[in-house]
This record gives sequence, C-alpha cells and structure tokens, in this order.
Amino acid sequence: MPSVKIIMRVWVLWNNDNISVQVLLKEQSVIHILIKDKFIQKECLKSAIYEPAQEIEKGAFWNHLTGINILDVPRCVIGDLYEIECLSDKIGDTHLSLDKVVCMQTFFNSINGESAPTLGHLFT
Repeated sequence: MPSVKIIMRVWVLWNNDNISVQVLLKEQSVIHILIKDKFIQKECLKSAIYEPAQEIEKGAFWNHLTGINILDVPRCVIGDLYEIECLSDKIGDTHLSLDKVVCMQTFFNSINGESAPTLGHLFT
C-alpha cells in the first residue's frame, strides 16, 4: 500500500467592509490573525486551528499553542478539534481516560480562556 501524505490547511475568509485583518502567524495547521472592527475600533486575536488526528502529534501541537503569546487582546480559538473538554462530552465509545481531556483544558487555563457553550447537535 503506498504511503499517503496528508496536508492540513486552514482557510480564513473575511469581508473587508467591516473589519481589517492582519495575519500574524501562519503555520501548517494554525493561522493567527488580528481582527480590528472598523466601526467600534476594538481588536481581537483569532486562532483558527486544525488539530492533528494522530495521538502522537497532539501533545506537541497543544504545547506549541500554549507557548504562543502574540498579543494581550481578547482571543477566539476555533477550528476542527478532536479533543473534548470533559469526559461527559463523549458520545459513543466509553473507553476514554482523563488524559484525553487534559491538553485542551491546559491550553484554556494558560490563556485564561473558557469554552463557549455548544449549540445544536454534538459531534464527539
């Protein structure tokens, strides 16, 4: 069977009429942008991420995100995440240990962040 290399990419799109955007850092699976609302003159940092699915890569990925302190402004992290926030979020397979929720929670704690509540159907 031939090996397959998977390239993870993150796209961020915006409307220049309402906001200005400055790309601060682009990496293979993360892009950090500074967003400024043109009308109220407020800024925030948005980190769009595509978390690796392979368990062996996750620790380094979350440690890297934790170590990035670009600006002292409100921050929004969105993306395709394989982590869950707490064991009760898991649907289906019950074979899950506490270490599966540590990476994301450690990251939230490091940025003094919190998770927004989920609306709609859960897909974990």
